[in-house]
Amino acid sequence: MRDRKNLITAVVAALLVLTVIAAAVVSTGSIKRRSETGAAALTTYWSPDSEAAQDLRDYVAKVTDPNDKANYIPEKDRIAVFDMDGTLACETYYTYYDTMMFIEYCLNDHPERVSPELKQVAADIRPGYTADESLARNFAKAYAGMTMEEFYDYIVEFGQKKTSSFNNMRYIDNFYLPMVELVEYLYENGFTIYVISGTERTTTRAIVANSPISEYVTPDHVIGTDFEVKQKGHEDVSSNMDFKYENGDELVLTGGFIQKNLNCNKTIYIEREIGQRPVLAFGNSGSDTSMMNYTIDSRNPYPARAYMIVADDNIREWGTQDWETKSADYAAKGFVPISMRNDFAQIYPEGITKAASQYQPSVSVDVIQARGVLRVGTAGDYMPMSYLDSETGEYIGLDAELAEDLAAALGVKLEYVETTWPTLMEDTLSGAFDLAICGISITDERQEQALMSVGYLGNGKTVLCRAEDADKYTSLEAINLPGVRVMENPGGTNEKFAVENLPNAELIIHEVNQEIPGMIASGDADVMITEIAEAGFYVSRDSRLAAPLIGEPFTNGEIGILMAKGSGSLLEYVNDFLKIESLSGRIDELAEKYIYGYIGTEEELQPAA
Repeated sequence: MRDRKNLITAVVAALLVLTVIAAAVVSTGSIKRRSETGAAALTTYWSPDSEAAQDLRDYVAKVTDPNDKANYIPEKDRIAVFDMDGTLACETYYTYYDTMMFIEYCLNDHPERVSPELKQVAADIRPGYTADESLARNFAKAYAGMTMEEFYDYIVEFGQKKTSSFNNMRYIDNFYLPMVELVEYLYENGFTIYVISGTERTTTRAIVANSPISEYVTPDHVIGTDFEVKQKGHEDVSSNMDFKYENGDELVLTGGFIQKNLNCNKTIYIEREIGQRPVLAFGNSGSDTSMMNYTIDSRNPYPARAYMIVADDNIREWGTQDWETKSADYAAKGFVPISMRNDFAQIYPEGITKAASQYQPSVSVDVIQARGVLRVGTAGDYMPMSYLDSETGEYIGLDAELAEDLAAALGVKLEYVETTWPTLMEDTLSGAFDLAICGISITDERQEQALMSVGYLGNGKTVLCRAEDADKYTSLEAINLPGVRVMENPGGTNEKFAVENLPNAELIIHEVNQEIPGMIASGDADVMITEIAEAGFYVSRDSRLAAPLIGEPFTNGEIGILMAKGSGSLLEYVNDFLKIESLSGRIDELAEKYIYGYIGTEEELQPAA
């Protein structure tokens, strides 16, 4: 049987991956193989005290011992079935491989090939979504017209992209090392390995063929969800009996959907394609329980075991399941629970770590135009940049007009989404809006967490104080003294600057930014650290205020537009838009209207080139 499997591996793999294997095979140099190290079974990546690992060793020892007449299983009947996502491989970046691939295909790689409706479906996928049959049907529609070779190649190509949910991880670097070690161990002991996945069949085959378990699982041992495939040129013919394949013909995806391989379908597919009950089953969720129960059914002629992975590791992974609850539930069903936190000594290869955030929304120009609305985040408290007029309910300021220009360029309506300075980054990363335009300073910290456009307006930190104190507060040293009351709104770079540079002064946090200048004038505080543009605006409006260092700011920076990291194509569009606005003189026009008239000459604050 081993010779037969080796022959199948050689022939089928050559046919399927010849054109892509050189560029796409995952390097497994950092993965330790038991066959190479000689280590004891399930001790390299499994915890030394893992009860699940010991249970597996005990089981394999019994069923492979020909002298154990009560438990011995002939090699031809040693069938082990594995779910893929969440069992063999990662499903938390922030969701499954196939779902992330669908999002990337529709929004970034090939938006020209899919309908506006599919782009919107991709853009609307958020953590906690339901991976049901209706979503799988949309996956099928997205790839309509692709040949099977083109589809396979794209799956492999996508696997080389890096996920933002983990550091240093490509999507294909997704297999759990303890499970890789387990597959190798079972294979060495005469088990035939099948992958039974809810992911589409060709997608699963491509993932497995480019994974560390490729030498243990042949393409014909992969069972998954099925999309409709037809001979090219006959896509609309109802019966495949009405035509014949000829040399050079192509098989293509039609966009049709056949069946989602979850729940009882897994059991039915096993019966149809394997033809006998497995003796080992591995899963991680309720949609795998049919497969598990089918394996340990009392009518199975051989000793059988079923194991469930519990995603309870929120340190190395994004697991949120409660071990006590899940393990008790699985044990009651007759399954052996496996804890990622306690049973897995190492989950991924060295260098792969959990990222700061799991989810990065992906927003593209196509999605915005299909939606017909540009959603702009703003704190609405920053004059002369973006300020909500309480009387009219309208947003006014330089950035407000810039947002209107951007929406017009996109050919869509403008919709504002309220945010605050403390929650600005959180709201950006959660996808609460497409981008934020409200006088946002470009900083290294913001660029590490998200994307920022090119700068379009020069700015810098300065001091706003009472006019009578203009000669008093002419340096940071003069402000950084006990008894000097510095008032800032929370969460922005003004507060950060005050904390870092004025430790001896009294820092007062006030929630409403636009009220602070008036409170300075009234004597409730002495100084506000703010941007040149804001200081000049309020000085022009209130003769009680002064900005003595407006021509000599403490910092020199730029203002930009903020968006989530998954918005690469939108960033390109925004940068091109800003370049056009600058070359046309539009930014100069807005700066003259909202800033230069308040602070003096243009030389004191030039727009970014």
